[in-house]
Amino acid sequence: MASLEEIGQRLREVLFKAEQLINALRQAESLAKDACELLGPAGRGSRHEDDYSAVLRQWNDAHVGIGDLVTQAQQVSERIADHLRSLLGAGAETVPPDLSWSTQQRATLPVYDGKTTGKYVDPDGYTESVRSGYEPDGEHDEIAEFLFARGYPPGPAGARVTLGVHVEAKVAWRMRAGGVDRVELVINNPMCRGPYSCTKLLQEILLPGQTLVIHDPRATRVHRGKEAR
Repeated sequence: MASLEEIGQRLREVLFKAEQLINALRQAESLAKDACELLGPAGRGSRHEDDYSAVLRQWNDAHVGIGDLVTQAQQVSERIADHLRSLLGAGAETVPPDLSWSTQQRATLPVYDGKTTGKYVDPDGYTESVRSGYEPDGEHDEIAEFLFARGYPPGPAGARVTLGVHVEAKVAWRMRAGGVDRVELVINNPMCRGPYSCTKLLQEILLPGQTLVIHDPRATRVHRGKEAR
């Protein structure tokens, strides 16, 4: 027969999975809402407006249904947490203690309309949350111009890579500006791939001697600044 601690550990793992599920459902709910907002104007005045309307109704139903699933998952999670506390005592931890730091941190990341979110920590213990998208101070444009000056992408003078809106590139840029030697970054989505992706170009942003360790849901990757050519 399993001990109380073993049962508690399994329940903590269930709670962690439930938190992951709730976060994923919230993201799906947000994406369904975005789809509804895009479909409405797209179908107005079209020869196939009735078809658009039918699809829009289905997306609306999906949006509402996902919201119901979020509520159900939260209710089940709360019941399990209550049972865990009654089993092990009111002060019992409800987060699995043996999960890796990156896994625990990822479970706490907020969801912003389907965007990539992340949290980084430097050697001094300073932490900050980051999300993908444009920055009011134009940081994303600075990153794009910096990479363009280094030959990414080659070709027309007006072309720029969009890497500056990515969480990983923002953190690398801030490391460069602040002279931080090493940072650990946890993100909620897999890193992008391709010739002008974060996996390829972070080494161009980081200074020699700087290390950015990125924990995405699939793997941990170490990126180091490229030595001067």
